Amino acid sequence: MNSIHLFNNSIIKSFKYISPDKIYPHEKVINERKNSLKKYLLSYKEYCIIPSIICCSQTNMIIDGHHRFNTLKELGVKNIPVIFIDYNDISIRTHNEKSLQLSKKNLIENSLKNKL
Repeated sequence: MNSIHLFNNSIIKSFKYISPDKIYPHEKVINERKNSLKKYLLSYKEYCIIPSIICCSQTNMIIDGHHRFNTLKELGVKNIPVIFIDYNDISIRTHNEKSLQLSKKNLIENSLKNKL
C-alpha cells in the first residue's frame, strides 16, 4: 500500500513485532507531545492502529517514531510494530556535507551508548 512511487522499496528489509528493550532511541522526546499521544491511545480502550516505528535493520536504532516508542513503552506494550530498513542506503541522508554532527555513524554510536 504505497502510493508514493519515488520511494525505493528495496530499502525495506522486514517488519516485526519486537520488545522495546531491543531497539535504541537517539532523540529526546517532548513530554507534552508524548503525554498527548498516550491520552489519545488510551481513549480507544481496546484497539488502535498507529504507524510502525522505523529502525535500522543492522543496529535496531530508531530512525522515526521516538514519541510513539516512548509512549508504547510507558504503556507497557510488550512488542512494538517495527519496520526495519537499510539505513546505510545512500538515498537516506541525515546531514549536509558541512554538518558532520548528524552523520549516520554519529547517530548510531550515540544511540547504542544511550546518549540522546
